[in-house]
Amino acid sequence: MDASKVPVSGVQGNDPSEVSKNPSPGEAKVPPVSEEHTILVVDDEAVILEVVEKELIQSGYKVVTARDGQEALDKIGQASEWGSNRVPDLIIADIMMPGMDGFEFCQRVKADPKLKSIPFLFLTVKNTPSDRARALILGCQRYVLKPFTRKDLLQAVNERLVDFWQTQSLLAEHDRAFEGDLTEYTVLSLVDLFLIGGWSGTLTILAQGKEGRVDFASGEVAKVQWGEKEGEQALVEILAQEDGIFVVERAHIPPS
Repeated sequence: MDASKVPVSGVQGNDPSEVSKNPSPGEAKVPPVSEEHTILVVDDEAVILEVVEKELIQSGYKVVTARDGQEALDKIGQASEWGSNRVPDLIIADIMMPGMDGFEFCQRVKADPKLKSIPFLFLTVKNTPSDRARALILGCQRYVLKPFTRKDLLQAVNERLVDFWQTQSLLAEHDRAFEGDLTEYTVLSLVDLFLIGGWSGTLTILAQGKEGRVDFASGEVAKVQWGEKEGEQALVEILAQEDGIFVVERAHIPPS
């Protein structure tokens, strides 16, 4: 790919705090960017890989790269790459790659109990509602669309880490059921509760005069409904809601 198609002039300077993000209670829990936070970047295009690596390093992250899904899985298995966390703090992956594509790579990562909590972000040209819904079902909640700017990249990385740390806070604070306002918690962070926590239960969204419902079974999306819509399109619309009420209900699992 021509490097000119990957603009990186979105913001000035290298301070990630310059990148705008939605305020939320979870933001204060996001640790400062440092080389202790390692991001795995997976893309078969050398120019993209080089640009992303450069921008992330300049913004204070440590970066490990791979050219395809299998190489990425091999590197995840090398604990020496990841410091004290023993796994990447975030994975950024292309979808369209030879051999193991991004969807399969994400599925493989999320199927491993030791890896499933790693936040995931797709860097891709694939942006249909079906693609986005499939990504979410697999466990990837955010996108960066090609071609991208530096601001696009850093904002998506920052927002994904905010969602993740917000989810960690919610996991620590809540056991069964709670409700709140979507201006305080993103739908993505609420979905993450089930995906990362491996929960069964229901996320209900009340917004725009409609009721949406996402049912989960052992950390996987089982059924989605938004008004009269079901499936992928319903999921896309639920994810777009930013103003309304949510209810999280975790199913009770009797001790074995």
